[in-house]
Parts: sequence; structure tokens; C-alpha cells
Amino acid sequence: MTVSEHDQERLQALESELSNTKAELARVAREQALAAESLRASEELKSRLIACSRDCIKILDLEGRLLFMNEGGMQVLEICDISPFLNGCWVEFWEGADREAAQAAVRAAQDGGIGRFVGYFETRTSRQPRWWDVVVSPIYDASGKPERLLALSRDVTEHKKNEIALCEAIHFNREIIEGAAEGIIVYDSELRYQLFNPFIERLTGKRSQEVLGRVATEVFPRLGPSGIETALKRALQGEVVQVADALVPKHSADGRDLWESCTFAPHCNAQGKVIGVIGLVRDVTERHLAEETFRSIVVGTASATGNDFFPSLVRHLATALRVRYAFITDCDDQKRAKALAFWNGDQFGEKFEFDHYKEGLQSLFPLDKGLADWEAESYLGVPMLDREGRVIGHIAILDDKPMDRDPRAIDLVKIFAARAAAELKRQRAEAELQSALQQVQTLQKKLEAENVYLQEEISKEHNFEEIVGNSRAIVEVLDRVETVAPTDSTVLITGETGCGKELIARAIHSHGSRKHRPLVKLNCGAIPTGLVESELFGHMKGAFTGALERRTGRFELADGGTLFLDEVSELPPDTQVKLLRVLQEHEFEPLVLTAFFVERFARQFGKQITGIAQDTMDLLTRYDWPGNIRELQNVVERAVVLSRGPILKLGADLLPAGSGGMASTDEVAGLGLDNHQSHDVIGDPSSLEQVERRHIQSVLQKTDWVIEGERGAAKILDLHPNTLRSRMKKLGIERASLNPALPATKSRSHEAIPN
Repeated sequence: MTVSEHDQERLQALESELSNTKAELARVAREQALAAESLRASEELKSRLIACSRDCIKILDLEGRLLFMNEGGMQVLEICDISPFLNGCWVEFWEGADREAAQAAVRAAQDGGIGRFVGYFETRTSRQPRWWDVVVSPIYDASGKPERLLALSRDVTEHKKNEIALCEAIHFNREIIEGAAEGIIVYDSELRYQLFNPFIERLTGKRSQEVLGRVATEVFPRLGPSGIETALKRALQGEVVQVADALVPKHSADGRDLWESCTFAPHCNAQGKVIGVIGLVRDVTERHLAEETFRSIVVGTASATGNDFFPSLVRHLATALRVRYAFITDCDDQKRAKALAFWNGDQFGEKFEFDHYKEGLQSLFPLDKGLADWEAESYLGVPMLDREGRVIGHIAILDDKPMDRDPRAIDLVKIFAARAAAELKRQRAEAELQSALQQVQTLQKKLEAENVYLQEEISKEHNFEEIVGNSRAIVEVLDRVETVAPTDSTVLITGETGCGKELIARAIHSHGSRKHRPLVKLNCGAIPTGLVESELFGHMKGAFTGALERRTGRFELADGGTLFLDEVSELPPDTQVKLLRVLQEHEFEPLVLTAFFVERFARQFGKQITGIAQDTMDLLTRYDWPGNIRELQNVVERAVVLSRGPILKLGADLLPAGSGGMASTDEVAGLGLDNHQSHDVIGDPSSLEQVERRHIQSVLQKTDWVIEGERGAAKILDLHPNTLRSRMKKLGIERASLNPALPATKSRSHEAIPN
């Protein structure tokens, strides 16, 4: 069978088409594989996104039952196992109003819409409060009908908290603005009212609806002349402006003048740009009027005394309270009142008297002609009382027009009724005092005559001007005074309190060779214990805290004269010993700073030092002390540490100026140090801490590093254990640093240093 050329060409064409088709199929297969891989990767990515999302993603059926929850949502809600919740009604998870909102959102999604609400739901394990923004939407099938529901919950707790805080802040600010006892006003950049709180509404009689959006000076034209408009414009420039007292005429709700104290500050936006003014307005009208009234009365009566006081008071009282009449009466005998001063409109009126009645006034005086002559319409009176509450007079104001019941006016009248009562009592007391003074002067003249006679009689025999008496006992005492007065001997005067021991001391002083020098007295029982020595012997500047300058003691003041120590038995025993030494040796030394430091450091280092060598005091006195008190303190501290006996001796080598030689070998060896150490101690001016460190270490070695207890280092050093530990820590003293091999020990009554 032969194939025609035509068939052969057709066969070749088919083979070529078949080859092309195979190639196309291979390409399509590769593309499908790539598409499948992309789809798989996309589905895997979607699954990871859903699983890892911090939003809570839930799938519900059309009845609202839970079918699925993503892993990220389970973690946020602290749910480890979702299986107990599957196929449960999702709406039932919510409570209260949130459950109703969840039900409404499900119904909206079932109808093809989107439901949304914000609900509260705590985490399952830690019960942390959480707020969720929940969106419920339908999932459509291929035909476009809802077949599932998607519920997406996002944690908005922080936003909710901020929202709550913002609402609370707004509410709080509204309460402040509405309840403030001062005006709060906000203006825009054109000085138009933006806020007008209730206080300023009541003050001005304008409702906020009337003024909001209007320029301030258009609503209240008098703000310009009062200076408030200028202050507002300054605040717009960024300045905080204080207006102490501004008078705004006819600015009150009832048309009265107002005194206002204002503060205006710039109101800025978040970028710091001034967009208006915040104003605080306080009504100070009552205070201002009260100050003016008080000033008027005080100024009117401050310079007036005696008989001019009451007229000045009634005139200024009437002027201040804006009434026509004012008067003050004196009711000494509780029966009849006598006017002390009467202001009659524009001048002082004649004084008058009237009976004082406790009751039945209306029946006794049905028609009062005097009140009719004054055309009096109103009256306010306040009684003036003494200390026992008895009426000694009264102060009153009257007017020819009705007076409002003003508590301020009543209080002012009461205040000056008390002032007038005090002046009236003072005048009465002065009169009584003058009468008593005349009696005293009469008696004084009589006593002076008798005293002259007795003095003359005594002078004839003893010539003691200040001592009156001629009994046998007093004569014997005066004889002894004459005997001891010319001598310099110390005299002990004994006797009961009030028997005249000081007079005897004066007599001894005035009849001796020291009479031309002062008699210095000191009550020993009235001086605090800590100041006795300073008072007796004096002290140098800086001797103790508060000694700001040198003080001369009583002994030094009485040098060449007589010192009378009253109640000497009240002195502390140790001071009496020092006093005895002064009386025996007739010399003393003022309290100096060196003694203070010696006593302090001796107690600190457990030394028994009872005195300071004289050559040491001379050396310290000659030194210039360029380092002041701190240098003296350091030198004394080093000297106490190095001291070996009860008397402190200081070599010149211890002074920082280096004016002396080396310390003695015995002094250095007393610390148990080797030669190298002693050289460091003496030669290095900064080695004081080294000396203290080695001294403490030496004591610790002797006590086997025991701090507390009867045999402890603290007891030997006369330090509190905690103080010793603190010093050891400061100086870097550790047991391991000296002998690491020494074991640490503890017992019930001792404490060892830990390694």
C-alpha cells in the first residue's frame, strides 16, 4: 500500500501538532503544579496568620455555636483546651448587657449584615480584666448565602481604660467648673466667651447662653476702664497676669459695683500655640468693703486716747457704716446710762443721760420724742461687757433710713464695742490706780519718815544703812560683819530663805577694802547644770557648740571685788570640788576647746585621762592653728591615742607645722607597733586613721577578735558594739586581712569576726 505525498504531508502536520500539544500539556501541568504549590503556601500562610494572630478569631455556625478558635486567641484568653467550649453557645460566654449586645450582633450577621459591640470578658486563668472590640460578619457559600459566622475580637483594654479615665477627667473637671466658688472663664483668641461657669453667671446675672460666642467688652463694656481688658490682651501674648483688686462699676446681678481679683493665663493647644485665655475671677467686694471700714475705724481711733477716744470712735463708726447717728454710753451703776460721745450726722451732739431699764420698755415709753426728733428709722445696739459679763455701757448706731440686717455691720459693731469696753475699763482702772497711788504716796511718806528714824538709830551704833533692827541677835551679826569685812577671807553665810543673807553680803562688801569694786551676785540654784562651769569660770570662743564668742565668768568679773554665790549648796558635787580649788588656790582657767576634745576622745578610745599638762596647754596656745578647730580636733585625737598616762602630754612633733622632733620611743612602743610603723605614724600627717586602725586591731587580737561581752573589744574600747563594727568597716579592718588561718568562733555571750 503506498502513501501519497498528500497523506504524508498531512501525517507530518499531525505529528507536529501532537508534539505541540504535548508541550502545551507539559506547560499546563507545570503551571498547575506551581499554582497548587502557591495555593498550599497561601493556605499555610493563612493558617499561620490565623493561628498566630493576637486577635481572637472564632468561627460560629448560623445558630451562634462555637466551631473554631485560633491558637493566638486561646493564648490571649488563657484557654489551654478549646474542646470543652466547642459547640457551646458563644453568646452565653458574655454577661449582662454584653450578652444582649452579642445576641444582637449575631442576628445582624445572620441577616447578612455586620454586628459590632465592645464587651467585657476576663481571662480564664488569671481573671485579668479585658475589654474587647467584637465584630461579627457572615461567611458566604458559593451561592452567596451565609453558611457560617466569623466573630473577630480585638483587645482594646488600654483604649477602654484611657476612655474611662478621659470620661472621669471630663466629669471631674465639669464638677470643678460647676461647683467652683469663683468664676472660671475661657476666651478664644478674639476674646469671645467660650466658657462661663455658674458662679460667674450668679455674680453678673448673665446666663452662659447669652454670652457664649460674644466678645467680652461687648457684653460688659465697663471691663475696659477697669483694666481687665488690658490684662486679657497681655495674657494673649503669653503672660500670666494678676489683677489684685479691680473695680467694675455696676457689674453685679443687682447693679452694684464689684471688686474683683482676677488671674488670666494663656490657653495653649497641644502644639503650644496660644489659642485663648483662661480666667479665674474672685469676688472680693465684701473683703474690700470690710477692709475699708476697718481701716477707717482703726485709723480714726489709733491716735486718739483718753477723752478724745470715744468721740473719734463714734464719728468714724458712723462714717464707716454709712449711718447718721452713733453714740457710746457708760452705765456704771447698772441704773443710769450716760453718753460718753454722740455723733449727730455732721457734728458732735450734746451728751445725754437716760435711765437703764431691764424690762417693760414699751409700756414705759409708748412715744419717744427723742427718736422722733432724730427721725430715726433703724437702730442697732451692742452691749459693752466687763470680764464678769456685767453691762458697763453700750454702743449704738441709728439711721434715718431702714438698715439691712448685715452680719458684717453687726460684727463690726461688736468688735468696737469690745474695743470701747476695753478703753472704758482702762479709764476706770486708771482712775482707781490714781486713787490708790495717792494712798500709797501718803503711806510712803509716812514709812520714809519712820525709816529715816530707824536708819539714824542704827547708824549711830553700827552704820549699816540697809539693815534695820536692834535685837541682840542682829547686833551680834553686825559685830561679826565688822570683824570679817576688812579681811580677804572667804565667808559662809547661812540662814533660812528670806532672812537677808544678801544684805549681810552687801554689808561685808561695803565695809571692806573691796567696796570700790563690783559686788557680783550669782544664784547657783537657777543655772542649768550644763552651764554652771561656763557661768562661774567663763569659756573661750568655740569651747563647745554654741560658744560663738569668749564669755567672761563671774569669778573674773568679780576680780578685785566681792562674789556672792547664793544657794551654793545647789551646785553639782563635781563643780563644788572645782570651786573649792579656786577658793584655796585663788586662780582658775576658763573652759577651753582642748578639754572638750580630750574628754570626748578619751571616752571614745577607752583612755583614763584626768588632766592636761601645763606645757601642753602653753604649746597649744602659742600655735597659730591655720586649720582652725578641725586641725585642733585632729591633733588632740592623735595625742589621746598616743597618750600612756592620766595626764595628756603633747610634743611639738604632733603639730602639723612640723615644729618639733619625733615622738618618744616609749610612746610609740606603747601601741605595740614596730619601728617602721612608728615612723609612718609620726611622719605622715594623714596617718591618724592608721593609728586608730592599729589600735583597734591590737585590742581585737588581745580579745581573740571577740567584739561583744565583758571580755570583748567594745567593752575595752568603751564603745557600743555597733559603733565598733562601723569603725572597723570604715577603716577596712577584717579578720582575714590579719590572720586568715585563725578560725571564726561564736558563743552565747561573745561574737567573733566572720572570715
